[in-house]
Amino acid sequence: MNEFETSVTQAPIPLGASKTTGRRKPAVDWQRINGEPRPLKRGLLGWLWVIFRWLFKWTAILILVPLVCYVAIGGVGAWLPENADFKPTTDGVEIFIYSGNAHSEFILPVKTPEIDWTDHFSDASNSARSHIAIGWGDRALYTQTQRWSDLKIATAISAMFIPSDSVLHAEFVNEPYSSARSLKTRISPQQYQRLCDFIVASLGDDAPVEGVSFGDFDQFFPAKGNYHLFNTCNNWVGDGMKAAGIKVGRFTPLPKTVFWHLEN
Repeated sequence: MNEFETSVTQAPIPLGASKTTGRRKPAVDWQRINGEPRPLKRGLLGWLWVIFRWLFKWTAILILVPLVCYVAIGGVGAWLPENADFKPTTDGVEIFIYSGNAHSEFILPVKTPEIDWTDHFSDASNSARSHIAIGWGDRALYTQTQRWSDLKIATAISAMFIPSDSVLHAEFVNEPYSSARSLKTRISPQQYQRLCDFIVASLGDDAPVEGVSFGDFDQFFPAKGNYHLFNTCNNWVGDGMKAAGIKVGRFTPLPKTVFWHLEN
């Protein structure tokens, strides 16, 4: 056998194997040589960082998971329609439904053959105003929060998680118009009467709450029902729309969702 044939037929030596025996050498046991790893030493700042990360993680989980579930439930409930066969009438009563970043309410004509709202919400300065805005909400949160700058986190959390007393807010306003926050529809006199009955039935007392007002044209009245996370002002407007036969989601705890099935 020549030198060329020997180089071809001889098997290569595996990596890490002995040249004499051809057997692989055992791996170096660095664990045995170096001993057990020493635990990581953390100073005060290190432990504070560990605690902060742990608190942040669990706070995020405890807040975000329920919030996502709540929004999902509200979205699905609002997507499922009630009164699916509703069509606006060509005549009848024109009403507006307002829904802002957090709050929803009805804007209705002050006087119609069905009702004169001054019989329930009297105000000497309302003579020049053609419409009335009526909303429902938590007593403490509603009466203390005219603007976002007035919002108190503790009051909002209490309102959402602890069933609390409610109020009805009535404000005489000028004629509204359609916008991103206010949509109009026209309903029959019979439907409007059912909406009015729903609102009047929400009143707990005809006497206004003393010393509480946002201006010269509004009043707060004790109302029926408890406000909480699953019974918000948006739910109240949705329930009123259902009572009137207007197409709306079956469960509307979130703002703007009362618009989802409403044709402007």
